[in-house]
Amino acid sequence: MSRESEGVTSVSDGEVTVDKTFAADEFPVPAIKFVISSTRDEATRIRVIDRIPESFPMESVGFHPDFESDNWTAYKDHRVEYERTLDPGEELVTVYGIRITDGHDQTDFLEEPTLERIPVDGGIDPDDIDDILGEDRSQIVRDVLAGNRDPPRDESDADDADPEDEGEVVLDAPADPDSEAEAADAAETDATAADTADAAGDEPSDGDLAAAFAGGDDGETDSEAAEAQAADDGDESVSTPSPDDDVLGDDGEADDGEADDESAESTGPRAVATDTAPAVTAHLEQPDVDVEAEAEDAEDADAEADADAGATGSAPAPDADGLVGALAAEIRSGAADEDDLEVIREAVDAETRRSTDVRIRRLQSQMEDLAAYSDALAEFIDEEGTGSDLVSEFRAEMTAFREDLDALDSMVDGAVESVDDATSRLDAAEETIAAVDDRSDRVATRVADAESRLDDHDGRLEGLASDLDTAEDTLDDYHGWLESHNEQFETVEGRLDDHDERLETASRNIDAGSDRLDSVEETLAKREEELVTVRERLDDIAGRLDETVDRLEGAESSAAEATEQASTLHDEVGDIREDIADLDGDIVETREALDDRLAEIQSRVEDAAADEEIEALRDDIRELDDTVAELETFRERLAGAFGTGMGGGPAAGDDGDGDTDEAE
Repeated sequence: MSRESEGVTSVSDGEVTVDKTFAADEFPVPAIKFVISSTRDEATRIRVIDRIPESFPMESVGFHPDFESDNWTAYKDHRVEYERTLDPGEELVTVYGIRITDGHDQTDFLEEPTLERIPVDGGIDPDDIDDILGEDRSQIVRDVLAGNRDPPRDESDADDADPEDEGEVVLDAPADPDSEAEAADAAETDATAADTADAAGDEPSDGDLAAAFAGGDDGETDSEAAEAQAADDGDESVSTPSPDDDVLGDDGEADDGEADDESAESTGPRAVATDTAPAVTAHLEQPDVDVEAEAEDAEDADAEADADAGATGSAPAPDADGLVGALAAEIRSGAADEDDLEVIREAVDAETRRSTDVRIRRLQSQMEDLAAYSDALAEFIDEEGTGSDLVSEFRAEMTAFREDLDALDSMVDGAVESVDDATSRLDAAEETIAAVDDRSDRVATRVADAESRLDDHDGRLEGLASDLDTAEDTLDDYHGWLESHNEQFETVEGRLDDHDERLETASRNIDAGSDRLDSVEETLAKREEELVTVRERLDDIAGRLDETVDRLEGAESSAAEATEQASTLHDEVGDIREDIADLDGDIVETREALDDRLAEIQSRVEDAAADEEIEALRDDIRELDDTVAELETFRERLAGAFGTGMGGGPAAGDDGDGDTDEAE
């Protein structure tokens, strides 16, 4: 029962999805399984790149022949690539096997693969030519780039081509004894390399991983190798060439020599050798090449050669010692059954020829790509020059760059000096700013103290204004009371004289208060708005007092009429006297309170005034003095009005008449 690991790594570009899992038991060896599906409505060519851990030997990686091994390519930089054209809506499964040893875990192989889209007719990326060919195989490209070698010639110059190109042409041409001999020599070389690889250490070989991946029998592989070796010995014992030798002799040597090296490739995965550039295989699809058809043509040619050999019957008797010698003798004599010959061809010739053709076509495609790449390099050299020219230009550019760099260094040095000067100036400016900040802090402290004192004075002035408002209200009340008793003032003229004296005393007290106000000039200067308000209120009071004076003057004109009612007002005069006495007491108390507050303000303001504010305060005090002078003038007018009422002759005469009448 097959089992996959729990983790599934998926990558998709929207139309093509690749699911990567680890299959532990589904194949004879552990494998990395890829399920690739396409949802496109047209064919698309993809390339899946998977990384192999750096510590994992590439010799332990192989590909399964039943799961499109020809589409896989392994590289020496520990990566494998799968490249294929997907049909619309196609889904496929492909794998590569890994022989896990101690020190490795399956999770090391479950990194996310890379999915790329390439053109449908795309081949190997030119950037990967060095990885596939190796440094020694691409030396011709480096020589062309350096100007030490001419670009490769076209296929039309087949006569001057290298041995590999000759091999390609000869294999595609009709059979020729010389070319077949060269092929036999090449086959012997491949067989020797295969034997050397089989003898290498304990590392897993191509045959081991292929047998494990495909489930083959080791005994059967050994027997096939023994038969191939016996066939080589039998062919060497034949001294007279014949047409059969062209078919089974020389080709047999080449095929048997390659069979040991490629048997695993045709039946199982191909292991990776570290000394080769393509670690496993490099496959390029060529839709116009039918490998199976060519293999069938080769089989038909072999059959015709066998028939000709049977007709001539000129072959000498082979050595009958051994199974292979007897088999060769029977084939030469024409006694072998055609079905048996077909089986032998399939086992010995067909598989080998098919794999050889695949290699040849792969090599042809690579050489075509290399020729195209070489042509591009030739064009590049024609346009840009050889490597020495480019180096000369680069050196000239580097010399100019160094000169520019020296000039830039000079500019930088000048800029550094400028920055140093600016830094020194900035430090001096910062020191100056720090000093200014200190002075600003001291000034701010003094301003805060002055504002605090001003707030205290504001509160006191507000209290004074409240007291003045209270006094104003009291005066308003008395003003109303006086209006309601205008006719009664004639009977109290004597009392008004006393009040006139008291007003004069109050005027003197106001003068004394004016002297005291000189001591508070510093505080009152900062309260200009409050003083303006007081001035307006005093003006209002003065206006009201003027109205009162006018009414009193009207009262003087009607004093004669009031005397007639004096008898009826005697009772009310006593009340008025008591009210006036109370008013005198209130006025005295108010004046005393004002004097006390002014003295307190004077004592506090003397301590709080600043030298720079004295001049402004003096101006405000002058305005206050003018206001007080106006108030004194108003007081004098009021006193004069009361004095005129008290000294009038008619009023006195009427008063006397009244008294006489009352006495009578």
